Amino acid sequence: MLGKKNGPGAWVQYIAARCLLGGASRMPRALQSVLVGGLARIARSADKRHSNAARAYMRQALGCAAAEGLIGPDIEARVLTAWRHFLQLSLDSAAFDRVVGQDPLAHVEVERCEGLDELIASGGGGLLVSPHLGDWEAGSAFLGGLGFEPLFAIAKPPKNRPLSRYLQRMRAQRRVTFLPRRGGIELASEGLKEGGWLLVLLDQRPRKGGVTVPFFNRPAPTERSAGVLARRLRLPIVFFHCLKEAEPFRYRLRFTRIVSKEEVRSMSIEELAALSNQEAERAILGSPEQYFWLHDRFRQDP
Repeated sequence: MLGKKNGPGAWVQYIAARCLLGGASRMPRALQSVLVGGLARIARSADKRHSNAARAYMRQALGCAAAEGLIGPDIEARVLTAWRHFLQLSLDSAAFDRVVGQDPLAHVEVERCEGLDELIASGGGGLLVSPHLGDWEAGSAFLGGLGFEPLFAIAKPPKNRPLSRYLQRMRAQRRVTFLPRRGGIELASEGLKEGGWLLVLLDQRPRKGGVTVPFFNRPAPTERSAGVLARRLRLPIVFFHCLKEAEPFRYRLRFTRIVSKEEVRSMSIEELAALSNQEAERAILGSPEQYFWLHDRFRQDP
């Protein structure tokens, strides 16, 4: 889980990033808002690739909602909001452990779906599936305290080795064991067999080997590994997401649906992928201002 770049240049980048984020995260919230707003405007203009990806994604995803009167038509304002949200998440992540401290559950309101407590108490483990909505890094910090232990996640580390080492320590503090992409599924399988939980973010375009199912009324390549793993190991799937509240460092953790292991076994991989997309759609439309729109979700699709 460590990046490969470890020379003097990598250390300069790491120290600069830590100083910038650490200093900005200690600013008064009002001053932070001014800084984030200015940086968001610069990013919207300078990073055309991600901004254009957000515009295309929003037009596809929010078009029907706009027709139904659920959202406004101002895409440019929403792209700016998407950049603001992403930049604020970076600052909040740098300050999270310092502000939240040793009692993270004091900062979160939990909405439980039917059967959640019984599932945790059973000790059988399963998959936790969320879109990139709200503050997914903060969300992972609350799961261990609710009984989702041991908790695993699979991620690609930053290329900068000192930065990847720092992120690994930070996530370990939050009781999450991150596994490398290469061989991560096999390692996660061993933990799941022992009653562990695997945290999966499934709303982005898969690198390879996905299935094509509808996402916001458009055929979209979708990750299949979660469904394959759940069917193979006979595990339940829990859908959830962690939203930011208006007050800084206050959160709402929403568990929206459980797919039992019996239901999982009765569904095909395509049906499980489509269900995951449907759950993501509902969550995203509920709080579109907190979604990570800057991903090129429909790249190269006709």
